[in-house]
Amino acid sequence: MSILGDDLVVRGPRARAILTEQTARHGFTVTAVRTAPGSAQGPTRTRLPRIGLYQPWTGNIDEGWTRWLFEQYGITYTTLHDGDFRKGGLRQRLDVIVLPDADGSSILRGVDSTRIPLQYAGGLGESGAAAVAEFVRGGGTLVCLDGSSNFAISALNLPVVNVLAGEASGPQVLRFYAPGSIFGTVLGGVEGSRSPVTLGVPDSLPVYFENSAAFTVSAPALGLATYPELPLRSGYARYQERLVGKAALVEAPVGSRGGRVILFGFRPQFRGQTHGTFKLLFNAVLLAAP
Repeated sequence: MSILGDDLVVRGPRARAILTEQTARHGFTVTAVRTAPGSAQGPTRTRLPRIGLYQPWTGNIDEGWTRWLFEQYGITYTTLHDGDFRKGGLRQRLDVIVLPDADGSSILRGVDSTRIPLQYAGGLGESGAAAVAEFVRGGGTLVCLDGSSNFAISALNLPVVNVLAGEASGPQVLRFYAPGSIFGTVLGGVEGSRSPVTLGVPDSLPVYFENSAAFTVSAPALGLATYPELPLRSGYARYQERLVGKAALVEAPVGSRGGRVILFGFRPQFRGQTHGTFKLLFNAVLLAAP
């Protein structure tokens, strides 16, 4: 399987038989066209960008599922550890970096050296965080899944606020709570804007939410998907009204060289099960394609 666009099949008896069998088995859609699509210069060929996937030494289940998903769809990537960030020069080696769901302070600090061998201790540290900022300002794309969005907001001083970031404090009875629920989102955001990140995705899309993030944004950042009135579609939620009008997916341009940060307020690849939102992650990665 590949995420690089559509496949063009020239019609014929054998092609028809194969497509009939495969569409019945796998459920994909075949669309007939009169002429082969493409510009006057011929078809557009896209190759995968140079992808780095962060694997913290703390152990991270979400990184494992992201890795599994990439491998299922033939997406090549480089595993990045804390030391790879600290030594800098990320933009010379990579086009896009994916940070799996993780607490922002955990990304920065990692595991204390009193509990783990020294070579695995410390997280990204200040030098690693600075290297991430340099990477994005140099034209790189940073994709953050759920909790890692808080790290990016702070490290790059993005005009974005996670309105649920403080929900772990205060009286429990007053806290927003959604322990594993499905919420509806409306693509297009409050500005009515579209983005390559949402291409090929329905205008109304359910997402899996597990005490995740929700954002307010200021220009030039854009909310690409927002929560409507009564967003809960399945499961349990306390104070779901706090999500209304908040962004579930954000694109924030950074610097003058085309750098950008994509913030997912949910996990689009949760345990390899949320097939309806895989495409959002694939699109976000392909934004950096040369």
